[in-house]
Amino acid sequence: ALWNQHPTLRALIRMTTSQKYRYPTADCDEAERDKVKQIEAKTRETEANIVEKLFMPPQPRKTKQAKTKSPMRTGIRVSARQREKQERFRRVEEERNAAALQAEHLKLKKVLRSMQKNVMLFNPEQHQRKPPKGSIDLLLS
Repeated sequence: ALWNQHPTLRALIRMTTSQKYRYPTADCDEAERDKVKQIEAKTRETEANIVEKLFMPPQPRKTKQAKTKSPMRTGIRVSARQREKQERFRRVEEERNAAALQAEHLKLKKVLRSMQKNVMLFNPEQHQRKPPKGSIDLLLS
């Protein structure tokens, strides 16, 4: 009864009886190994969503920015050289803003990945999971 209800327990018993502490277990065929990897990927995605909801700072609402008066001249009497200069200035500002947003996004993503290591869904009655690296120290202490 326990053998069919608790896949993690089944995997641990297989590991101890075969003396091969590998995940997925050594007696696992290729189809079962692929199935375990797919389930693990889905579970990690669910964990990532949970981490994102728990630790992601709230996104500020986008409001229309008030136009600030730029030092650039506008109007009918603007020369072609001045228009080119204004266009270059706008492009450089847009590139800076895009680079700053990208850097902030990468930093946030790195923090979320480190937080994801602290969250693990575990239900003994569902599919088997590879235990985290620090769990052996916790079990032996």
